[in-house]
Amino acid sequence: MLLTTQQKAEQLRRDLDQLGKSFADNMNASMRGKASDFDSKFERAFLAYNKSIGQEIQRLKVFMIANVGLIFILLLLTFFFRGGSSSGTKEPSRPIAEQGLDAQLEDADDGSDLEAPNLPPAATEDEPAGTTTPPPLMLTDTNIKIQILNGCGVPKVADRFKSFLEGKSFKVGKTDNADNFNYTNTLIYVNGNFFNQARAIAEELRIDPSNISPGDLKWNNYDITIVLGKNYESLAPYR
Repeated sequence: MLLTTQQKAEQLRRDLDQLGKSFADNMNASMRGKASDFDSKFERAFLAYNKSIGQEIQRLKVFMIANVGLIFILLLLTFFFRGGSSSGTKEPSRPIAEQGLDAQLEDADDGSDLEAPNLPPAATEDEPAGTTTPPPLMLTDTNIKIQILNGCGVPKVADRFKSFLEGKSFKVGKTDNADNFNYTNTLIYVNGNFFNQARAIAEELRIDPSNISPGDLKWNNYDITIVLGKNYESLAPYR
């Protein structure tokens, strides 16, 4: 009886061991299957993600290439239209005289001699256009009468001015005293159309041209009358 109980206990232990081993084998097989299935699913998901990333990168490349091409086309169009408007702009026409002068200047650049163009002299402020300035009075201009009058009271001062002007080729007919010795500035009186000659005398003596005035028949026996004032020492014969 006792032996039978021991045998049963031993049989039960073997059954339990077999059951535990079977359970462990089943669990291991199940775990391996689940792990394999998880690996397969993870691999498929990863491959799908990589494929999606690759497609996005490809689309981005195409977009960038398209943008670069568009920018290049815009630059070409801008250059084309700017060049067309520049070539279509005409330079304003210039007077024929200026064009002729430019042609002469180009000839001069080539080494040929260039003569100055014959242009009429510009009219001065005191002289109307179309008139010419006569040459200074010379010793041979005997038809124009000039006198020098002492208006300051200094002896021989008129003779000194006469010698100075004759040294400049002006012909002085007479020296004398003025109607008084109270002239402050040296004045030039002109009877007739001899203002150009009077300006030439004023330039030589360094007299301000504003001191030239019509004689109004004063000392009408002379065409030009120079009245020496107290400022005579500031004029050319004394400097």
